[in-house]
Amino acid sequence: MRATSNAEDVSQTFDALSDIMDGIETKAAHEICEVMRAYAVKKITQQRAVDTGALRNSVSTAEDIIIRDGQTSISIGIETAQSYAKYIEYGTGILGDPEVSHVQKDKWVAPNPKYDGPDGKEPRFIMRFAQHPRPFMRPALYDNRKVFMRIIKREIKEVFEQ
Repeated sequence: MRATSNAEDVSQTFDALSDIMDGIETKAAHEICEVMRAYAVKKITQQRAVDTGALRNSVSTAEDIIIRDGQTSISIGIETAQSYAKYIEYGTGILGDPEVSHVQKDKWVAPNPKYDGPDGKEPRFIMRFAQHPRPFMRPALYDNRKVFMRIIKREIKEVFEQ
């Protein structure tokens, strides 16, 4: 009979620790996401990747709760809705990252956003040339790994010092 009681105690303790860890993970994820977003915005600004502000303002983070085999975890990421972000992140043409499919051409034409129609003074298409990568999303994740660890450690310490 005593072995059953100990097994129940261990199970309850494990469940309590699991709940604590879920809370730590949730709280840390919010702060980690903000660090990533702020770092990406800083990189875009420093690199002067674009000057309209649309890319900077579109950087966001996402947190997804994943449940597998009864275990809950949080997946976090960084994203932007701007279609041209991948060209800034990975570069273009022969100067871009060769592992990315959109860098195959060394020059190409693109529709001119200033084009007013057949009577407009601007040409319908403008020439685009290769550009070096100016990553901002990948560094937001990889350059901050030590910061993320400090956040997680602090959250763990706060829980167990209560």
